[in-house]
Amino acid sequence: MKKEYTNGEISVVWQPKICQHSGNCVRNLQSVFNSKRVPWVNMNVAKTDEIISAVNKCFSGALSIKQNQKTEDKMENKPTNEMQKIVMAENGPYLLEGKFVFVNHEGIETIKEGKVALCRCGNSGNKPFCDGTHRRNEWKA
Repeated sequence: MKKEYTNGEISVVWQPKICQHSGNCVRNLQSVFNSKRVPWVNMNVAKTDEIISAVNKCFSGALSIKQNQKTEDKMENKPTNEMQKIVMAENGPYLLEGKFVFVNHEGIETIKEGKVALCRCGNSGNKPFCDGTHRRNEWKA
């Protein structure tokens, strides 16, 4: 069951079933993400760009950003001619770094900026993002 937390400008979408509980969100922005608090996400204590930055460090994809308003200055969907590098982790996911807009089959956009891990084993419960299933299944490249 997905949960959404909003500050009016953006919403943080949390998918607890695929969360690996690595703590990246708490370490990166403890004022917003605090597992000892209910609700554990408080969107009103940090700037939108700080929240986006912290969410983009979630490698499992359990946290994502949904734009509530069109903010062209926050996220431009212009193609770039800059070459991007994709690294294949040994017996693990594809690792990308940059600014991405993923659009699912329903047209729902998920914004990711920074480091992103994409499933390579085909067994992730959160495709296209890696959820660590390859480790549990001892998948080998």
